[in-house]
Amino acid sequence: MELNGVGEAALALQSTLGESMRNVLKRSLLAGIAVACAPTTAAWAQTAEPNAQPDTATLEDVVVTGLRSVSGTRQEIKREAQGIVDSLTSEQIERTPDLSLAESLERIAGVNGVIGFQVSESRTVTVRGFDARYNSFSIDGNPIWNSSRNNRGTQLDVFPTSVVNQVSVFKSVTADLDANSIGGHVGLRTLRAFDGGGRPYLTARSSIGGYDQESLTGDGALDYRVSFAGKRTFADGRWGVVIGAETQRYDYYDEYNQVTGYAQVGGVDVVSGSLFRGLFQHRTQRDALYGKVEYGAQGDLYGFLSLNYFRQQDEDDSHRGGVFLSPARITGAASGTGNFTNAVTEVYLERYDLDRETFLAASGFDFRVGDTGAINVRASYTRYDNDETTSRTERFQFSGLSGSYDISRTDPAVTLIPRAGFDDATNYVYRTNRDAFINQIPHKDDVYSLRADFNGNTQPGAQGFGVSTGLYFRRLDRQFDRTQLNYRQPTGTTFRLSTVVDPDAPSQRPTGTGPLIVDPDSLWSFIRANGTFSQNDFLTADYNLVEDVVAGHASLHYNLGRFGAILGVRVEDTSYTNQNGELRSGVVVPVDRNFEYTEVLPNAQLRFDLTPDFRLRAAYTETLGRPDFVDFAFGRTVNLDANGNPVISGTNPFLKPRQAESYDLSAEYYLQNGLVSLGLFSKELTNETFTQRIETRDASGLIILTETT
Repeated sequence: MELNGVGEAALALQSTLGESMRNVLKRSLLAGIAVACAPTTAAWAQTAEPNAQPDTATLEDVVVTGLRSVSGTRQEIKREAQGIVDSLTSEQIERTPDLSLAESLERIAGVNGVIGFQVSESRTVTVRGFDARYNSFSIDGNPIWNSSRNNRGTQLDVFPTSVVNQVSVFKSVTADLDANSIGGHVGLRTLRAFDGGGRPYLTARSSIGGYDQESLTGDGALDYRVSFAGKRTFADGRWGVVIGAETQRYDYYDEYNQVTGYAQVGGVDVVSGSLFRGLFQHRTQRDALYGKVEYGAQGDLYGFLSLNYFRQQDEDDSHRGGVFLSPARITGAASGTGNFTNAVTEVYLERYDLDRETFLAASGFDFRVGDTGAINVRASYTRYDNDETTSRTERFQFSGLSGSYDISRTDPAVTLIPRAGFDDATNYVYRTNRDAFINQIPHKDDVYSLRADFNGNTQPGAQGFGVSTGLYFRRLDRQFDRTQLNYRQPTGTTFRLSTVVDPDAPSQRPTGTGPLIVDPDSLWSFIRANGTFSQNDFLTADYNLVEDVVAGHASLHYNLGRFGAILGVRVEDTSYTNQNGELRSGVVVPVDRNFEYTEVLPNAQLRFDLTPDFRLRAAYTETLGRPDFVDFAFGRTVNLDANGNPVISGTNPFLKPRQAESYDLSAEYYLQNGLVSLGLFSKELTNETFTQRIETRDASGLIILTETT
């Protein structure tokens, strides 16, 4: 669609129909509208010359105008990078049906999504095979922090794709980046008001659809996604504003199988435990709201203040059912197959609820110093609330079943010999004297960061010597508090499966080999009302942690024609104060611990242009991976053995970080509208975290101390 000479704006409208909203969506209706505005500079004109023939005309001037891009190309980003970098821009992301940043990043070579707990969608990412714990993340130069329960991995599925103008994966990190980057560093850049020459810009997107596996109860609710992002400048182009929002909801279920254990009988592996089938109902509501005010003065000063709010709510019901097999009751066992007698078939419910809220206030300014220098300052505050609840009921059981199993196939199978009553939910009775539980696992993080950098003659195209240096501070204040609520049905309680089968689900009868869809509210109402209550406060698992990271970096840059080099070093000092509980002979004692370590990390980046379009790169970097909270922040248990000597088990409060030496080679060939690149890398890791048992003995060989950490 082309509009010419219609005033100060050109308007483009686009509608799309898609066959697939996600990889699990087979039939859908997808409608999208994208709107963008940009000024036009001229229109074509047609004028007849005085001596021309009446039936002819000469076209004097034709100027074709279009929408000016608000993001650079992947080729430009990669070519101008100081290290080995791969990127995606908003224009590329908008062409995909991806719902979150974690999904979009899978489109970069060397980056893979990692699904979340009991879901089939990506929650975090790996970089070159290293999961999120080994990588660092930033947004507009400020750190992203929204780690999961007990590790440091950033969860990128809370970020809708509409917030991203550009995302870059730094596979060889430079000294100015967070050293917790063994795999790499992921940097997000949001839309700026001054992008695209400061022209007004608005994009909006909407979609509705449905999944084949939409809902176990047949509620028929439509999935939807609505987002917009826009920018404009004012006050003669000195000030700018960016706003955006997104909301999305989707609801689907997965099918899965699970074998919980094995044992060896006569040299053959046989099932020892449950052989379950599951139906997993997943519901997600994701909301985002963000805004930014910017100031720019003739290229000498740029400043911004942004406020961002992200929330994701997950409700997951896992309906499970199948047989429980004891090795003693298995006969005719062969590789992956066997027969069984007197087995128990079971039905039960697990539930997982997650509510994650992130509030990020960020600011920064870039100040030009002379012709080739710049001072860059960034500051941010993040409040992250991660409220997790897991629950599991006890099992409804029916016993006395015989049959066979085959787990050698992709889809494990159980064949039962029919027994009277096994297909009647009334005959499945709830097991007593075992706990059903609700596990409440909230944690709250307050994160403060400040950094200041100076760069002199390091900009793209600079020649000769340059220097970059800076300081960085980050404080994490984390509160972790776990509580488990237990409900045990007393002996003599008769609670039948038929009373809690979900009436909204399609007609269903027990098969003995799979689940039934139960009504979670009815099930838990009975359990709470009739069960004996107890509570576990997990005082040795609770902790209050304050962790400070102070870092400094300096690098010498040299560029001459086709050759460029960066030699640098980063020094990071990490210290923490941790309050937790230690269980000593059955009594929980409060404990305060302090620990500190310093790492010196050299860094080298080289490039050489064989031709203007063919570039070689090499890099040597040293990085680290700080230990997970579950490995050092929890409390310990101290007991005495039969001889009165201490036995200590738990975490290691003095755990140092993982360390890595990385070697990178890259060849990049730039085409007119694309690029071809090939990378090789090697990483040598030391000081990896593991569990060990140490026994200290006296001169006679008697154990006087046992430690398991």
